[in-house]
Amino acid sequence: MAELQVKKPIKGVHNVAIANYKTGAVEAILKVVDSVNIDLGESVVSLKGGESNDAYAADIVDANNTVTVPVKEFPSNLMAMLYHNTATDAVAEAAGAISTPFNVKGTTAYNPVTGVASIAVTSGATPVEGVYLFVAAKDDKFNIYGFSDFDCALAYQNDQTGLVSPLTAVALDASEDVAALGITLTGGSAIALVDGDSFIFEIRRPNSGYSEVSLGGECNKGYKRVYLFFGETQEKDLTFIELYKCTVSRGALSTPVRDYASQEITITPVKDPTKSNKIGKWHRTDN
Repeated sequence: MAELQVKKPIKGVHNVAIANYKTGAVEAILKVVDSVNIDLGESVVSLKGGESNDAYAADIVDANNTVTVPVKEFPSNLMAMLYHNTATDAVAEAAGAISTPFNVKGTTAYNPVTGVASIAVTSGATPVEGVYLFVAAKDDKFNIYGFSDFDCALAYQNDQTGLVSPLTAVALDASEDVAALGITLTGGSAIALVDGDSFIFEIRRPNSGYSEVSLGGECNKGYKRVYLFFGETQEKDLTFIELYKCTVSRGALSTPVRDYASQEITITPVKDPTKSNKIGKWHRTDN
C-alpha cells in the first residue's frame, strides 16, 4: 500500500513585520490584520490564429508581485511610515493640556494685549478634549464652537453650528473660568476685541501620551524588508514568506460606521541585487 502523505496546509497570516531595508531595524509588527491578499501570480499570453479557439502556444509574460494588507491597528510608527514622515510621541499629560492657539480671522482675539493672553487647564478640572473656535462678539465676549463632541463630556447648545455656549460675562482683564471646557482664560492688558475676530486651539484631556504625524510634505521614503508569518498548523509546521526589498505604500483608509477602521497597505517587492536579483523566498519548517 502506498504511504499516505501528510497534507501541508498554510493557515492565515499571523503577523506582518516590516523592517528598514538598509539597517534591518524593525519599523512595525502588525497582528491586527484582515484577510491578506498575496498576489504573486503571473500573466499569460496565448498564440492563436485561424478559426480555432485553441492556442498554438502560451507563455508567461508578467508577474503581479503585489501584497495587499488591510490593517486594523494604528501605531504611530506605522502611520509615520505610510505617510513618509516622522512621528511625534509625547509623554503623559496628567492634567491634560492646551495647544498654542492661532488666530483665524483678525488679530485681536488671541492677543496678549487686546484679547486672550493665555489659556490653561483649570486647577482641579478635567478638560474636555476637542478642537474649539472662539469668536469675539460685542462687549468683549466670546461665543465658543466645538468641531466635535467625540469627548462625551461635551454638551452642545446647538449641534448644527457646534455652539457650546455663549460667554455672557467675560472679564478678560482677570482669570475667567470656562466650566463647560474645564479651562481658564487670562485676558490681555488692554482688551479691545473686534467683533468676529476668532482663534482656534486644541484641548487634550488627561492622558498617557499622544502621537502626531504630519500629512503632506513627504520626504522620509525608502525600501523595506517585509515578512509574512503564517499561523502554526495542527501539525506544528511553521511557514513564512520573506520579501527582500519592497516599496510599502498606503491605500484607502476605510472607516465604516459601527466597526473598526481599516487601512489598506500595498507591498510591492522588487529585485534585490544583494540576493541575486530575487524578490524573496517562501519557507516552511516541518515538525
